[in-house]
Amino acid sequence: MLPSSPGSIKTPNSYLGANLYQIATQDGIQSISMKVIWKMLATEYMKQAIQERECELLLQDAFLPKQVETPPSSNNRPELDFSWELIGSRVKLVLYDRL
Repeated sequence: MLPSSPGSIKTPNSYLGANLYQIATQDGIQSISMKVIWKMLATEYMKQAIQERECELLLQDAFLPKQVETPPSSNNRPELDFSWELIGSRVKLVLYDRL
């Protein structure tokens, strides 16, 4: 284990791009005191993912659609998508498309 300097270990504020927060909660049993749990919000992660995707599209003279069908139509079947696997830099683009 590497030694750490005083004050260098802090409570984390993000994990995998998502913001982390600690909140106090009760289990619904009045006799049990409050306990601290972690809450994860992906708002900043989503903003960053969209911004990066828009930059990638600009390089290709393309853009994200302004209006999309939400929720997907009832005949949407992603489990039946047998698209070819992508390699290299295109993998990053596919990951953002599926967010």
